[in-house]
Amino acid sequence: MSGADLSAKVVSRFEVDAAILTCNRAAALALACAAAVSGSHQGGVVLQRGHHISINGASIGDLVELADGYLIEVGSIDRCRLKEVEAALEAADTGVFVLGTKTELVDLPSFLYACRDGGKPSIVEANDSTDWVNLVDGGAELVTGHAGRLIEGAELGLIIGSERWVQACREISTGLEILCAPSSADLARFGDLVDRSSDQI
Repeated sequence: MSGADLSAKVVSRFEVDAAILTCNRAAALALACAAAVSGSHQGGVVLQRGHHISINGASIGDLVELADGYLIEVGSIDRCRLKEVEAALEAADTGVFVLGTKTELVDLPSFLYACRDGGKPSIVEANDSTDWVNLVDGGAELVTGHAGRLIEGAELGLIIGSERWVQACREISTGLEILCAPSSADLARFGDLVDRSSDQI
């Protein structure tokens, strides 16, 4: 079964608008960032400094650069204020990554509202305890992460979100299969896991 067929299964199974599978979590975030940078024709990506982590051995900054963007960090390691985010959004040119739920950092609803109010696309790199669908319903254009959050045992990366932005990811992924696409074996295993799964998000 192809990646497109399995993505359609995810859409149907979890009642999301659109989805795309990648080889791992880092590839999902890089692809989402590339879609936001390309779609906005700008390169600035705002990130709370306390959320600058590594994924599959690559830092968020590395993934942003891979997507032809540049990182704009706001706040400190353990604290960020909403006004700092809003000021950066006014100057920045594209989306926002939101990682984790540290209480000292700007909470997800406020962050997503600030993005939408500023007309900026938002990307949430979801941790394992986050409700992905609620993030999309709450205003995130794209949610990326580890597919194991939705399907127990899955090792692939996954992007869900609005049809417009997931389609942008699909278009950018064309020609980048060697970097982003799951192997045939991984797709087959994921298909089996989807068929057997009875878990809900």
